[in-house]
Amino acid sequence: MNQFRPKHIRFYVTMQKNKIGDFLVMNQITGQEQGIVHQPCRFVFLIR
Repeated sequence: MNQFRPKHIRFYVTMQKNKIGDFLVMNQITGQEQGIVHQPCRFVFLIR
């Protein structure tokens, strides 16, 4: 369960932006905020 292998379904980028204009990254399993990204990367997919 604790394998360090990024999966596309674990994280997603929301359409919400903070004041700097970065996207919020959410953990799909826990629903917790994981951090921010300036641009969506290949380890997360965009949910509109």
